[in-house]
Amino acid sequence: MFPQASLFLRPWHLDISAAKIGVVTVTDNDADYLDAFLRDCWKQTHRNFNLYIIDNKSSDNILQILANQNDTRCKVIPKEQNYGFAEGSNIGIRQTLQDGCSHILLLNSDIEFPETLFEVLLHELTALHGAMIAPKIYFFDRPTCFWSAGAKFDRLRGWGAVHYGEGDEDVGQFNETRRVENAPGCCILMEGGLFERIGLLPESSSHR
Repeated sequence: MFPQASLFLRPWHLDISAAKIGVVTVTDNDADYLDAFLRDCWKQTHRNFNLYIIDNKSSDNILQILANQNDTRCKVIPKEQNYGFAEGSNIGIRQTLQDGCSHILLLNSDIEFPETLFEVLLHELTALHGAMIAPKIYFFDRPTCFWSAGAKFDRLRGWGAVHYGEGDEDVGQFNETRRVENAPGCCILMEGGLFERIGLLPESSSHR
């Protein structure tokens, strides 16, 4: 998964070093992906963040792996039941706000991403004076093909979303930053004050 190319083109004059990101990750038997995920987190160029891992009662060895993490930014919240994606994320969001994080990044544990992801998303969101931003996302086994370049609501069905570009080769057709109606919850950065205005994730947000 890589940020939109246009995210790299804006002038890098904004001071974002003080912005603290609360990275919220909900796990459910995701041990097979965790090493790569943690590797990508700890090598980020924007280092002012906490990683909140909410584990939905996994039966694999994910908690043992997390117990070996020495980075104090890693906050593990094990749960005694599976709360699903929405409430699991809300548990993490509440904790990030309590800890004074200025931004919240919902991030799946089964994705890989470049070391500039946090910095680029944060810089672009700040430059645009926006409240929410998401990158382009590619298929893992087809890294030049889109899984999502944003989405729109499916008005024919009345629910769900249709991804822009899904399955298409990236030839630059989505290089410009633009407004979309919907973005996947697997990677989306939001400013913390947004939740005071619109509330937390509804229980119907079952997909990450």
